Amino acid sequence: GVERIAARSQELAGQLVAGLPDDRLLSPADPESGLVTIDVDDPEATVDRLASDGIVVRALPTPNAIRASVHAVNTRAEIDRLLDALESEWA
Repeated sequence: GVERIAARSQELAGQLVAGLPDDRLLSPADPESGLVTIDVDDPEATVDRLASDGIVVRALPTPNAIRASVHAVNTRAEIDRLLDALESEWA
């Protein structure tokens, strides 16, 4: 039911958080939801670059960040794909 969906979303958000550099994570280290905020240098450019790869995230106006909205319908492979695509942000 609802608890299972929430648990799955938090599990996937935890996978995303675990793969991010600590200094780039702007959300709690222990995700409270599927929303994960990530510090990037140019949010709009990052959103456009990821969109060209079929990855949808949202730019935030303040701080310079993007927000990934992880949900139960996402897969572990999709989270890995997002993490791989973000590596160039802090490489």
